Amino acid sequence: MDYSAYDAMVRKKFSDMYHNEQRWENFMTDDAELILTAYGISSRICRSAVRRAREAGMKLGLIRPITVWPYPKKAFENLPEGLKGLVTVEMSLSSQMGLDIRLATEYKVPLYGYLTSKYVPTTQGIVDFCREVLAGDVKELEVY
Repeated sequence: MDYSAYDAMVRKKFSDMYHNEQRWENFMTDDAELILTAYGISSRICRSAVRRAREAGMKLGLIRPITVWPYPKKAFENLPEGLKGLVTVEMSLSSQMGLDIRLATEYKVPLYGYLTSKYVPTTQGIVDFCREVLAGDVKELEVY
């Protein structure tokens, strides 16, 4: 077996996947001051939080990864001017997406974590957390 040909084929396959298969959804991100990042059930709750926050005059948005590999780095390429940070909303105390977000933004954007372990995040809890972030009352997320 010619392993060099196999290696080349696999490298091309992974490269093609990385460049062509990133999937995500933006929701109200164009003018957002804070952008939530979440997937699964947390993303559905975040969508409600964005709507509720907008009704209260807070400019939240949402980036919802559809693929987590390849991680949708392209979703973070054109973040709005005036963005004050990103908030990862996860049902994981160790922030499974935190490092991916840090790498996608090259550490240039503050990152905060609304992390739960036992409970599903709540719409109002997310809105309240974002209000605290915007007030400067929350430290940036430590990624382990």
